Amino acid sequence: MQNIGSFSRRLSGAIRVLAFILSIIFPLQFDSTLTASSFNESAVVRLRWTAPGDDGNLGRASKYDIRYSLDSLTEVNWNSAIQVENEPVPGVSGTTETFAVTGLEVNTEYYFALKSADAANNWSQISNVVSVTVSNIYLCGDVTGEGTTNITDVLTVINYVYVGTEIPGFLESADVNCDNKISISDVIYISNFIFLDGPAPCDSDFDGVPDC
Repeated sequence: MQNIGSFSRRLSGAIRVLAFILSIIFPLQFDSTLTASSFNESAVVRLRWTAPGDDGNLGRASKYDIRYSLDSLTEVNWNSAIQVENEPVPGVSGTTETFAVTGLEVNTEYYFALKSADAANNWSQISNVVSVTVSNIYLCGDVTGEGTTNITDVLTVINYVYVGTEIPGFLESADVNCDNKISISDVIYISNFIFLDGPAPCDSDFDGVPDC
């Protein structure tokens, strides 16, 4: 029994050494697709990607390095790009990750990319690079950012008021009665517009000029 135990310990140690050697020979690859979207009035861009693993698609990565720039990102200019603060802790491989980058300028195009590292601090290659132009233009009543006002916008405002879910578009787009707050009154207003031919969002006096 002692010989078996000794053999098991040696085998376990050999496996750990082999795993370490492989992590050096085969550096972590980042093959998850990164996407980005501008989503509210505060010049915020939300990034979304699928978490990579620590070893290929297994386990979880150790950490992320998320960066952005006014120029397209490459391995050459990576170190000069701006690194975001408070990057999320990687989830288990295959899970969807999101991160909001704040403090950006409106009407400006930004390029985003990220890298991940494994437990041995081996960094992946740069992910795909995505670009997005932050905009502060919105359509009142188009809460979901689909370009029109419909029942989906009503449901989105209801969820925001009673459940606390996010407004995916500009927050001001949900203040359809221009009272500087989002409440059940906005739900009723949009519903009247859609189903009862009521006034258009942000135009309670029917003059075709936005009230707010």
